[in-house]
Amino acid sequence: MTSFRRRLLLVTTAATALLTTAAAQAQPPSAAPAASPDTAAKPVTALEEVVVVARRREENIQAVPVAVTAVSGKTIEKAGVTSVALLGQQTPALVIAPTTSRATPAFAIRGQRQQDYLPTVDQSVAVYVGDLYLSRQFGIDQALFDIASVDVLRGPQGTLFGRNSTGGAIIIRPAAPTHQFEGYAAATIGDYDRRQFEAVINIPIADDLALRLGGMTFKRDGYVTNVATGTDIDNEDYSALRGTLKFDPAGGFDSTTIANYFKSDGGGTPFVLSDVSPSNSAPVRLLGLEAPLRGLLAQQQQRGFYQTAQDIDPRTRVKTFDVQNSTAYEFDGGPTLRNIVGYRDTSFSDLNDIDGSVARILEIQNNYEGDQVSDELQLSDHTGILNWITGLYYFRETGSNDTTSYTGSPVLDNFINPRLQQFSVKNVSKSVYGQGTFDLAALKPGLTFTVGARYTWDERKADLRSLQAVGVAPGTPTLLGFPSPGERCLSSTADGFGAYPDCSIALSTSFSKLSYNISLEYKPADGVLLYLATRQGYRSGGFNARAQLAYQLTPFRPEVVRDVEAGIKADWTVAGAPVRTNLSVYYSDFKDAQRLAPNLIGGVVTTDVVNAAAAHVQGAELEFSVIPVSPLTIGGFVSYADAAYDEYVVPGPGGVGVRDLSDTARFAQTPKWTYSLNARLAVPTPSEFGDLSLSATYYHQGSVYVTDNTEPAGHLAGWGTLGLRADLEHVAGKSVDLGVFVRNVTGEKYYVAGQTLNNDIGFASRIPGSPRTFGVSLRYSFGGR
Repeated sequence: MTSFRRRLLLVTTAATALLTTAAAQAQPPSAAPAASPDTAAKPVTALEEVVVVARRREENIQAVPVAVTAVSGKTIEKAGVTSVALLGQQTPALVIAPTTSRATPAFAIRGQRQQDYLPTVDQSVAVYVGDLYLSRQFGIDQALFDIASVDVLRGPQGTLFGRNSTGGAIIIRPAAPTHQFEGYAAATIGDYDRRQFEAVINIPIADDLALRLGGMTFKRDGYVTNVATGTDIDNEDYSALRGTLKFDPAGGFDSTTIANYFKSDGGGTPFVLSDVSPSNSAPVRLLGLEAPLRGLLAQQQQRGFYQTAQDIDPRTRVKTFDVQNSTAYEFDGGPTLRNIVGYRDTSFSDLNDIDGSVARILEIQNNYEGDQVSDELQLSDHTGILNWITGLYYFRETGSNDTTSYTGSPVLDNFINPRLQQFSVKNVSKSVYGQGTFDLAALKPGLTFTVGARYTWDERKADLRSLQAVGVAPGTPTLLGFPSPGERCLSSTADGFGAYPDCSIALSTSFSKLSYNISLEYKPADGVLLYLATRQGYRSGGFNARAQLAYQLTPFRPEVVRDVEAGIKADWTVAGAPVRTNLSVYYSDFKDAQRLAPNLIGGVVTTDVVNAAAAHVQGAELEFSVIPVSPLTIGGFVSYADAAYDEYVVPGPGGVGVRDLSDTARFAQTPKWTYSLNARLAVPTPSEFGDLSLSATYYHQGSVYVTDNTEPAGHLAGWGTLGLRADLEHVAGKSVDLGVFVRNVTGEKYYVAGQTLNNDIGFASRIPGSPRTFGVSLRYSFGGR
């Protein structure tokens, strides 16, 4: 506590000095009309006004005292962002990496990373589609077509809407129905046999009723070839449908219903064997597998970067359906009452070769079924000097999962004693929240004060069951299935589990915690905002779904993050050129950070869910844009994060003793530096030709560790990619747009994620990033004004 207060005082003092100096030097921008997002290829003389709803009301992003980045639907379209993974290249402090497949990404903001997709662990970064919180990241790609905007909020959230989170929030906002007949059809083709098609139609059914329907399909071959089978193993094949109905009669009433369907049937994760450095206690060394596995590593090192050799072809299947309704009524001259109800159903399965080799060392198969229901009641108003919102939130999630782990035999061609771990869960979260912003103009013109709080009650229930196949004969097929010829309980009755064939245990627990947000905002001049905020975020505790021994049954504790953040958002003019700079500096203090720690039990690797008692992250983020001359717009961002564990102790092998990782562990997927630079040039052309623009984007991510483990094999070098694009809009004066693009122009070869299990099994593997790709897009729009 004392340490945090000292750091809070230091950061506050430094930030106050910085912001005061910046405010004194600020020059308000010259008045100019905002540029329309539909005139990208025409000369631009002012920076576009960006509207967000980060505080549950529409506001200019420059007036919001929160570190938030908004990516418009137009930008998403022109950048060719069809995968949520590419959003990280548009936003500071956001790192997105694949987990079991590209359809199930993991998000990290300011060092807060989602390390598990299982429903026994809440997510540190909350993801929303519209107003619906998605508890699991399966099928997030469903949303990235016909988008109005994507807002990325950094830092603890929860006093304004939805679920509480410690890392931030990603809000994907689909385009809303309009009262015009309009729509579009679009197609993109490219190398790797890429075929992408979209179609949207907007139908005004009546003066107060509009329907918007859309669909998308995406297919491409895999970037990585499995030379053992001749298959491209990370291919993508998915489709999505969306329907939105908006009813807005007169009298202050409006209601919007959104339904989404997503299906993916593609390849799994293309793991590549990258290292064999087993510890003395690792099974690879104890079972005499080191020499033959090193031979396979030597063969892999002779292959091309986008080649691997696996004894299976990994696969991923995802299917989701969700529906949400937001209904509001604005009382005449009074507050607005809004109710948001939502439902989501998820089905997921995958099979992956974690070791990335033809050796049968570690393969994992998952099957998950789950659903969620949520309801949120809000009341808000702006009365005199106070702008306020309060609400009640209810969330319930149920799910079941089967995980089969296959571990290898000494001869590398058979599996011995596969394990089946099953669980079912029920999570219930209830909360009450409120936040108000007070106008203190009577004390100082331009001064406001915001205070918000949320109290959350969480209940967790889980039924765990573990089996192990025994007596398996040599030559048994890779996928044994259960029941097997012989079985036993993986866990002992002495640890609280039932006897065979039950082999299960029922667990329940509950948690509660306060979250808060306090900030002071000051506008010293038009176009300039200074703010200083402190927040506390909370993430519920829970159970380890992979528990086998008694020590693993102890619930892991809630994670609490307290931070202090200072920022300045300013629109300037420099020699007549419009300039926008948004700077934020922060310090985050972690208590009981939730982490995954591999452990060795009976010669088999498993996973502990542990709490790192203390950690911190400090950093800064800068976003900027400038129009040096009217045809050219330049923008970008730079992000710095310095993360460290102050106290991190995990159980020893089999739960015996402890291992102190305080001085050696690193925050996974947390680069110290990321930055991006982009430029768009509007090329003067005759109106009958169309509007031509050329754009370039460079993105760089610094080096990371793939897990908190600091084994050298888990360290991934930094990388950077360059993208180029040419757009011709309104071709020949028609409603036709043509685009040509190249990504990763230089053919950069880099890795984005992996597994580091040298100490626990005896190998490490990596996942290659995307190669150079190119394509052509065509879009036809109709209707509208």
